[in-house]
Amino acid sequence: MEKDSFEPVSVPDVQELSIGDKNALIAHIFDIKTNMAIMLDHIIEMKNLVSCKQEFGGDDLLPKFPINSIRDLIDIDKYLSENEVVAKQMGHFIYNIGGKNSKDAVYRALERLYTNYIGQYISWTGAKGNFKIKDMKLTAIMREVIRQRFENVTDMEFESMTKSWFQHAKTRYERTKK
Repeated sequence: MEKDSFEPVSVPDVQELSIGDKNALIAHIFDIKTNMAIMLDHIIEMKNLVSCKQEFGGDDLLPKFPINSIRDLIDIDKYLSENEVVAKQMGHFIYNIGGKNSKDAVYRALERLYTNYIGQYISWTGAKGNFKIKDMKLTAIMREVIRQRFENVTDMEFESMTKSWFQHAKTRYERTKK
């Protein structure tokens, strides 16, 4: 292993250093401090990954879908908001669902994310006592992914497609009960 050219300097010797050498020493100390901060950030990120893996098991940090309760939806959204790695994984999950066009992609994603049972208790704005999803992290991730796949999708179009899917959830649920 090659030895570093920097030799440790004892405290009394520091006083004898020239201004240039002192500046070099300060720069070296600053580099060490910067590298330690970067390593600490990586350690914290790895710790978060490990705790997420322990909570949900395995490399797939996402909880199991489809969502079947408001409590699960709230927990998942909090989890996505607190963990960027999980949010990115969610984006990949939704992206890989795909669709022939934007409406098909939105509907396919919603079918994978929510059951029709819970869908009947959800609406865009929370109208009629339903649970509001307009401002949720999961909704924002889904909107972003749909826009990556279909660049011309506006907020209004995404909102309209999402509203429509939830408005018909009760009918789809009733149909499956027969």
